[in-house]
Amino acid sequence: MCIRDRVERLVIMTETRVIGPEDLPFNPPEEYPDTREYPVPLSSPDSRMGLIEEVEQLERKRIVVALQASRFILQNASMTLGITPRQLGYRIRKYGITLKKL
Repeated sequence: MCIRDRVERLVIMTETRVIGPEDLPFNPPEEYPDTREYPVPLSSPDSRMGLIEEVEQLERKRIVVALQASRFILQNASMTLGITPRQLGYRIRKYGITLKKL
């Protein structure tokens, strides 16, 4: 299931108008601030990056952070991200993340 499908499913399944951390299929790390206190910044109108590119960039960053935090143990990183190790492996290949360079 691609990220677009997950977001679409999340929007459909959420009972409220605002999607909060409790609606996500994973628990955000404690060092992140409570997202309900901060509005989500919208892209500037002159931004050349579309929504899909922004989501992919965010997903790549989250994967790199999870890999570093788990000392590159795919099983632990995938649990942190709320995906299977197979899905994590697919995304590592998709984004060209090389584990030796991290």
